Amino acid sequence: MARLSQLLLLQGINLIGKSILTRNRATKHRDIIREAIKKLDEIKEAIDHEAEEISKLTTTNNITLDNLNDKVIEDTEEVEEPYSNYAPEMSVDTSCIACARAHLLAVKGMLNEALRFAREDGVAHPEVITRLDSSGEELVMLERFDWTPEKIQNSPVDEQEIVREALPKVRRLRQQVLNGINSSSDLETAASLSADIYSRIRQKGGE
Repeated sequence: MARLSQLLLLQGINLIGKSILTRNRATKHRDIIREAIKKLDEIKEAIDHEAEEISKLTTTNNITLDNLNDKVIEDTEEVEEPYSNYAPEMSVDTSCIACARAHLLAVKGMLNEALRFAREDGVAHPEVITRLDSSGEELVMLERFDWTPEKIQNSPVDEQEIVREALPKVRRLRQQVLNGINSSSDLETAASLSADIYSRIRQKGGE
């Protein structure tokens, strides 16, 4: 009987011990969960704070970029491009001797370069063709845009005389450059004509 009592007592003590251990583990587990939840809340607050700061920064940058774009647009609208880079002060409604001299000087130089290549490699050489095309473009710009009848009419009388004298030669030169170069001799004739037109306009139009 005494042994049975002792056995039952030991079993009771063991059960109490297990119960206490279980409660301790549960308490510890709850404490860990609470601490984890607390950390998660702190992390969430930090993330929300960073997101708010990024949103503010993005909004500020967008406003700054919008203001900058508006400023660039305003500045662009205020700048007026000159009618001609050859003569920025020139009026749109008049012919331009300075422009003509610049066009013809460019043509003269390109034809001389083309002639140099043609004498060595023939007029079919790519460098010759490229310079002939560029020369033709310069002459078209001069004849069709700078020396229109309206602009000639609106120019001073002395400039009108210069342009009207040179215009037929410019047309002939354009036709030669674009359609009539079949040999080095043809190219030499065109280069000589361009030099003659440039020289006469320079003399009569002043330095």
